[in-house]
Amino acid sequence: MRLTARQREGFLQAGKAAVAAAIAYLVARQVHAPQSFMAPYAAVFMMSETVYRSFAEAVRTVATLVLGVLLAFVTITVIPNVAIALPVAVFVGAAMGQWHRLGDSGIWIGVTALLMLAYGTAGNADYLQYRVIEGVLGAVIGLAVNMFVLPPLHLRAGRQAVEDVAAELEDLLHAVADGLRRDWDDGHARLWQRRARQLEDVVRGAEHARGRGRESTRYNPRWLLRRGRETDDGTQSLGSLYEVARQVQHITEALHAAAAGNAPVAGEWFTGSYAELLDALAAAVSTHHDAETTRASPCSVAEARDRSRSRRRELVERGELAKDGVRLDWSTQATLLLAVERACDAVLDGHS
Repeated sequence: MRLTARQREGFLQAGKAAVAAAIAYLVARQVHAPQSFMAPYAAVFMMSETVYRSFAEAVRTVATLVLGVLLAFVTITVIPNVAIALPVAVFVGAAMGQWHRLGDSGIWIGVTALLMLAYGTAGNADYLQYRVIEGVLGAVIGLAVNMFVLPPLHLRAGRQAVEDVAAELEDLLHAVADGLRRDWDDGHARLWQRRARQLEDVVRGAEHARGRGRESTRYNPRWLLRRGRETDDGTQSLGSLYEVARQVQHITEALHAAAAGNAPVAGEWFTGSYAELLDALAAAVSTHHDAETTRASPCSVAEARDRSRSRRRELVERGELAKDGVRLDWSTQATLLLAVERACDAVLDGHS
């Protein structure tokens, strides 16, 4: 069975967590032999998906450990009865853990206090001191393992997400162009509009993947070694594709309104020529995801934009006459052409 990149990364992080736990346990045994569980526990929690998050997690883990130990010591000092002190410590620890700076780690304040009280060691200052030392030691070891043993780098995921956006856009543009050349109706227009709106989710997913990729480069030694060879995380392409997606949504909305009879698109000559413009735009978008595609030159994209602009200007300034001499309303056509122009401008900006 062939593993996906995410599955391979998961197994790698699991292996690193196991190694970090073993190293932390062995080192902690040299510091204080009995019950050296805190070090491997802290080390495992450092295996985050980015080095930057490991740093943040190290700070939070140490903070919650210290707070939990202090809470256990103070509670048992004030309330010597463990049966009463334990629920009090858990309640106070859970309340303290709500602080947003602690994130998901806040819950471990109460849990740590509970463990110290249940073991009967909460009043032993020396024992608690060793637990804190072990926790700090484990956090440092886990952080070092995640940072220096194949530290996670997620730039490929960001680029793949951008390619997915481009592929979705290209497919939709071709679908609309093919539909305009045939008999299309309100059902087709609704389907195009729904697909265009779904592009928002695809773009948001790409934004998240790109942000995760950029975060994975922070404090990452692996990135420092390869940054000169690999710098494209898809940021510029995604910005261009996002604007194209917005304009495609405008196009599908206008076509849906036209199909509903609110703003008719007159003449096969218009839909045919407009379909050609959409195909040209799709060809330009395809260069963001298909390395085998002949790259659409900026000149060809600019030519499509200029053709659209020229036709729109003609419609706006002169208009067309129907057979009975009555002037037609070309606002829908002008809206469609303007959306293509803006999408072409976005593609050209992405090439610059």
